[in-house]
Amino acid sequence: MKWTLRLAAALWLVLLVGEGVAGAAAEKPEAVNGVLDLEGYSFERDGALALNGEWELYWQRLLEPGAFADAAPTGYVRVPGSWKDQKLDGVSLTNQSFATYRLVVRLDPEEAAAPADRPILSMRIPGAASAYKLWINGRQVASVGKVGVDAAEMKPGNNPTIVAFPLEGRELELVLQASNFVQRKGGLWIAPVLGEYEPLLQDGRVRIGYELAICGALLVMAVYHVGFYLSRRKEPSALYFAGVCLMILLRTLSVGESLIYRLLPWQLGVKTEYASVILAALFFLLFVRRLYPRETRAGIVRPAVWTSVALTGLIAAAPALVFTKAMLSIQLFVLALLLYCAWLLVLAAMRGRAGTAANLAGLLVLILCVVNDVVYYNRLFESRDLSPLGIVMFLFVQALNLSRSFSEAFASAERLSEELTGVNARLERQVEERTSELREANGNLVASNRELLQLQESRRQLLTDISHELGHPLTTIQGYVRAMIDGIEPRRRDEHLRIVQDNTQLLNRMFKDLLELAKMETHQIEFRFAVVPLDEYVDRLYRKYEREVAEAGIRFERRRLPVGPGSEASEPAVRLDMYRMEQAFVNLLSNAKKHTPPGGTIRVTTGRAEPSGDSCRAVVRVEDTGSGIEPEHHRHLFERFYKARRAHGEADNSGTGLGLAIVKGIVEAHGGTIEASSVPGEGSAFTITLPTAAYSEDGE
Repeated sequence: MKWTLRLAAALWLVLLVGEGVAGAAAEKPEAVNGVLDLEGYSFERDGALALNGEWELYWQRLLEPGAFADAAPTGYVRVPGSWKDQKLDGVSLTNQSFATYRLVVRLDPEEAAAPADRPILSMRIPGAASAYKLWINGRQVASVGKVGVDAAEMKPGNNPTIVAFPLEGRELELVLQASNFVQRKGGLWIAPVLGEYEPLLQDGRVRIGYELAICGALLVMAVYHVGFYLSRRKEPSALYFAGVCLMILLRTLSVGESLIYRLLPWQLGVKTEYASVILAALFFLLFVRRLYPRETRAGIVRPAVWTSVALTGLIAAAPALVFTKAMLSIQLFVLALLLYCAWLLVLAAMRGRAGTAANLAGLLVLILCVVNDVVYYNRLFESRDLSPLGIVMFLFVQALNLSRSFSEAFASAERLSEELTGVNARLERQVEERTSELREANGNLVASNRELLQLQESRRQLLTDISHELGHPLTTIQGYVRAMIDGIEPRRRDEHLRIVQDNTQLLNRMFKDLLELAKMETHQIEFRFAVVPLDEYVDRLYRKYEREVAEAGIRFERRRLPVGPGSEASEPAVRLDMYRMEQAFVNLLSNAKKHTPPGGTIRVTTGRAEPSGDSCRAVVRVEDTGSGIEPEHHRHLFERFYKARRAHGEADNSGTGLGLAIVKGIVEAHGGTIEASSVPGEGSAFTITLPTAAYSEDGE
């Protein structure tokens, strides 16, 4: 828990330093009684200046330059600040009204007397709620929305603006008309900034770039997790996470540089700003509930969901003047949801849930950012909007945790899948399937009985084969063990032990092969098919066993059959289980090695078979230049325990006699056939023929 708090503190410090709110700022001059004296202040040296301080206010009067000679100000008000925060003659103003601001700026004599080629001055107006018109030295330079004396006459707007103007003399007269009848706050609640044109313009570009960078990161994370959800719909946490990203993206576009107002009408933009905060908190709560269901209580989540829906419905249906007045309540509700999520993460961390500590650290930073924004938007101290950057940092941490959890889930699923492929599990599943089929299909008893008879026959055949073939190895083992017990020829004891060992190994291989055949005949082996290019697959097998063949002193060749007239030019693709087909290939290769003397050749050939009707088939051929097989044995080669006599006339007793039977079973499970041809003294060839299939880059 300690390192979680340290990580949160480190992230928060990064935010403070990155946003420039850490540390004490140099004291700046402020306006007094409607006059801002900038003697000794250089924009080139000291940078741009926020026009904070006391401005003249002409309450509920819309005056233009030239009308102030005969007009006295109603009073002096603090900028920045909304009208409701101001008092004139001890009476608080209302935010729904109109007024005129006036400020005189006296520049430093050296600034005013600068050469003609000095950088021109400019002013950045973040906004004046909810419409304004600005004059500088009697010249109108900016207008956002339409200023009016009532709600019917005015039109709101929100567009941070930078205006440039020529310097004429030492004094600047700023006159700004403002009106608000559409939202909770009115007036200059953010102070205009005065400075040189290029630095202010560059600052505006940096602000826009900063917001677009955050929005881009949020959009990438949202699209990624939507795609993840579409590929795995059983995991809605990815969809909730994408919802959080999209809602924070909309809010980021709504505040700061107010980029969304360049695309949407003012009312719709304000609705988006408020609703996105609520929906982001709701999606986040659903996301945390999905991650930690044991810690979440339905009695809290359901009311939170319905409250979020109700607030969003209010925002959608009501005008901005109604729902913006509930901003503090909305902020406290969102903060409560985040604190509840933090509590859930604390519980999960205490119970040892994986990945919780990093999530908690990121959430603590996000909560601090939200608290900062609550006090900032309620004008309790000067700061700036930190939530977008805080949410990006949190979502980045969460995205890493989410990816890790998904990866672990997949790895766990793969391990479980491999464990469930054991022989016992497959047999149990088959019994359950057969039992279910018998219950559901009472009228199909004949077919069921036939399958049971087939299983019984397979077991009977297995017992018959075992009793038939185990006699000789067991007799041999028994004889040599008895000889060693009786002390006959003690000098040949080691030789007798080797013979016993060879026969036990033979028995072991025989048992394995018999079980493999029995499972294949009763369809207990699960094949995992994929469509692959045949040449590419066989090339991999060739490279894999090339050294093994070479170490036996045998040449190993790879060949492709030429494409015949009218055939397709591309290499054939086949649908196969790569593991099982490799097992068949190794059996054929092992037979070829066994019967090919050093200096001989083994050749692996692939290509297309001659077209037969409407079907296209591919071939794989394994040839050797060994001793060959007598013709009378060809038709028995793929029978169980059949050991053919080679050209020299001796029976092949080095194997179990089951390898070729297994190869045949594997090939037939792929819908293919296998044939053998041999010439005594010249060698043998085994040809596998498989149906071709359409191939694409993403497999089957």
